[in-house]
Amino acid sequence: MDARDELMAEVALINRQLQASDETAADLIEAFVEAARALKLPVDEARSDTHRFIEGVEPVEGATWAQCGGLIFALAQHQLVDERALAARVAQRVFELAPTHS
Repeated sequence: MDARDELMAEVALINRQLQASDETAADLIEAFVEAARALKLPVDEARSDTHRFIEGVEPVEGATWAQCGGLIFALAQHQLVDERALAARVAQRVFELAPTHS
């Protein structure tokens, strides 16, 4: 298995853990941020459109690669209500998009 496949497997595992694990959301989100960085997602800066996904105006399931990076940046700040559910949705979207991004 190559590194990219391993990272995708890690994102899938984190997604499952976010949905059904007793592990703290903060620890899982930190692992997700690290995996996202390794996948070269732009997770180190805020985006002006992130609030649209957080507020439910736009569905996370339609977020672009860069928009997922902005969402992960927001999750890393640990200031969101129900961050665990949002993180699971973003992890699923990253898993879907990862095969088409380098």
